[in-house]
Amino acid sequence: MKVKILDIDTLDVDKITNILNYDGICKVTTNKKITPYDFLNFCKKFLLITPLTENDPDIIKVSKNTTFSTYDLPWHQEGSHYENDIISVTYNHENCQKFPTEFINTNTIVKEFCNDIDYYDRIEIILKDWGRIQRKKDNNEEWGWFWNNKNVPLKSNSRIKVLNKLNDKFYLFINPKYTGEILNDYNNYYFNLIKKFEDREQDIERFKLTSNIKNNEILIYDNSKIIHTRPKNIKNLNVDRELWRITGILAK
Repeated sequence: MKVKILDIDTLDVDKITNILNYDGICKVTTNKKITPYDFLNFCKKFLLITPLTENDPDIIKVSKNTTFSTYDLPWHQEGSHYENDIISVTYNHENCQKFPTEFINTNTIVKEFCNDIDYYDRIEIILKDWGRIQRKKDNNEEWGWFWNNKNVPLKSNSRIKVLNKLNDKFYLFINPKYTGEILNDYNNYYFNLIKKFEDREQDIERFKLTSNIKNNEILIYDNSKIIHTRPKNIKNLNVDRELWRITGILAK
């Protein structure tokens, strides 16, 4: 999996949509720091901003002291509990290159592991209850910015098919943390596969892309195609990082 690179100064917003539809992920380069206000306005060019819980600001700050933690995390996507295809946009405010996000395109997983498409097409899962962190509006700049904007409502989902066809490609739902009851997986193929993602087995890790990102650069990815995680064994991390994240759905 490769990440296409766009320049913010010559950016055609339609290119973002086209790349997300086909590849699921792209990077936008810029050589200057941007403010939270700049970041929000950039995202509004192609997204309808949609925080994932009512307690989320439009821009979430991810750092050592807020949101971010140091335990190993299974592979996952944002917005599992919604019918909408959720787009994530992240800005490297500081040091994300020292602790880069890792990505996998699940179309690659389908090609490698899902030999019987009809079998996977019958599988559904009951999602576990939503267990997001509850952010506090007091001292709100510690957690993020822009708390009071009115945003597009999302359609909730509690039961989903694990196989999704988009633009003639198949993608697989993978989020072990929120996978509850698995239906129609009579041979446990799906159960055994997502266990590999939960345990971060090397059989899966070999497909990952580690983002090569500098300060002030932006990553954009489609959670219906791309899953992500953090590097393993980070308990002794001696640097902080600060990442800003916005979620939304593509503006039509």
